[in-house]
Amino acid sequence: MEIQFQQQQHHKPKVSSSPPKMKPRNNMNKFIGVRQRPSGKWVAEIKDTTQKIRMWLGTFETTEEAARAYDEAACLLRGSNTRTIFITRIL
Repeated sequence: MEIQFQQQQHHKPKVSSSPPKMKPRNNMNKFIGVRQRPSGKWVAEIKDTTQKIRMWLGTFETTEEAARAYDEAACLLRGSNTRTIFITRIL
C-alpha cells in the first residue's frame, strides 16, 4: 500500500486597493423601517421585539408618510419615550 501526500499550496488573498462595488440605489431612503418598492411606492414596517414579529404598517406615496406611520407605531408599541424620526418628545 502506498500513501500519497499532497502538498497544500498557500495562496495569498487578493487585496484590492479600490473599495468594494456597491449596487447603485436610486431610492434615497434615510428613514428606519421604510423601504421603496420597485413600483416606486414606499412601505413601512416595524419590528415588535417582544413578540419577535414584523408588523406591516402600509403602503404610502411618499417616504415622509411612511416614516410618520413608523413613528406612530413606535410610540404605540414602545411608549412615548421611544426613538422616533419626526415626533419629538413632550416632557
